[in-house]
Amino acid sequence: METTSTSYVTFEAAGLPCVMFVTLAEVWLACVEVSRDHALYRCRREVEVAVPDTLAGLSVTPERVCIADMGVAKLPPVLEAGASLPASILLACPGGIMYTGVPFGTSSRGKWWIGFHMPGDSSQDEVRAELEQFAVLVAALAHAPITGGPEPYHEIP
Repeated sequence: METTSTSYVTFEAAGLPCVMFVTLAEVWLACVEVSRDHALYRCRREVEVAVPDTLAGLSVTPERVCIADMGVAKLPPVLEAGASLPASILLACPGGIMYTGVPFGTSSRGKWWIGFHMPGDSSQDEVRAELEQFAVLVAALAHAPITGGPEPYHEIP
């Protein structure tokens, strides 16, 4: 089911809730929402995960990795099953992951957003297509072993 309000568009892709909206800075923020049972729940983009078999063989495109993450690990040309890499390299998206955090304007208990920006002049269809592809990658990491990197943020009781 897709819902649209004056500011948010929400839908489901790869079994995960997705949201996209134009920010005050007039760029799109496109996010996939994960819950407590997802490996990346409350994790930053630098967390290291083991590459699952479902992502093995995919090419790594530098333009789809955040510039800030380029020095975190040597970018492999192709993902290799079992390799330990930052999630930001596995979750290829326009410009790389630019947001990990609690959802805006909702109850954040048990929910975590992982997302990226796109230029404000991108069409809603373009943003949605990228977000649907991104959701497939996020879903593939649902049970991926965490192998290193920063500890997940703690929930505030």
